[in-house]
Amino acid sequence: GIKRIEFIDDIFNVNVKHCTAFFKKIIESKLPLEFMFPTGLKGDLLTKELIDLMIEGGTTGMQLSLEHPSPRLQKVMRKGLDVDKFRENHVVFTTDKSDSLAIGDKLLLEPHYQDMLVNRWDQYICIRNGIVEEVWDIPGRGCTQ
Repeated sequence: GIKRIEFIDDIFNVNVKHCTAFFKKIIESKLPLEFMFPTGLKGDLLTKELIDLMIEGGTTGMQLSLEHPSPRLQKVMRKGLDVDKFRENHVVFTTDKSDSLAIGDKLLLEPHYQDMLVNRWDQYICIRNGIVEEVWDIPGRGCTQ
């Protein structure tokens, strides 16, 4: 039978009420399905509660859409994206194996995209709570012509 469904729909969560109702119904029905959203959801419309509901309902992966972070270009494209809200949701890591992770363990989180301008910079500056924690070199700088 069907075990995995991929939604090729970049506006699946535009109507948050319908998206929420869909996953509540999946959970209520106890359907053992896995859901993927490879073409991008609107990241600025997601909340922690909705992400948790989606994961409980079987979501195992999602891309987030961001046409452009520039407010000027957002206006030109008539997207109206809340970039700050988008930033809150662009990396979420969950596991049901909390006993297997300990403070200091290393994880690899790979976003399925990278900033289009990454090759213009020499380094990523990794900041947490206003403190520089790490500096990563970007060896591909200038490789795109």
